[in-house]
Amino acid sequence: MTDGQLAEIRALITRAHLTRHSFVNTYGWGDFKGDPQVLVQTHYDAYLYFANWDSRQVIMRWPTAALPPMSPRPTASEIRH
Repeated sequence: MTDGQLAEIRALITRAHLTRHSFVNTYGWGDFKGDPQVLVQTHYDAYLYFANWDSRQVIMRWPTAALPPMSPRPTASEIRH
């Protein structure tokens, strides 16, 4: 991550433990003001959120080549009984 990208993240939250490879923040109140989906698309490979009221969210970015191609599902007329 470049210095400019680090500055973008730092502008979202000043209390986070921030490195070129991770962004860790613990909230006692309120919530993260940025968009985790955008951060995963532009800066990080994964996002994990959990709260003490059992709210959970996981976002992961994978290279397209790492996933097997999806095969189309057969239609009802193609399925032989």
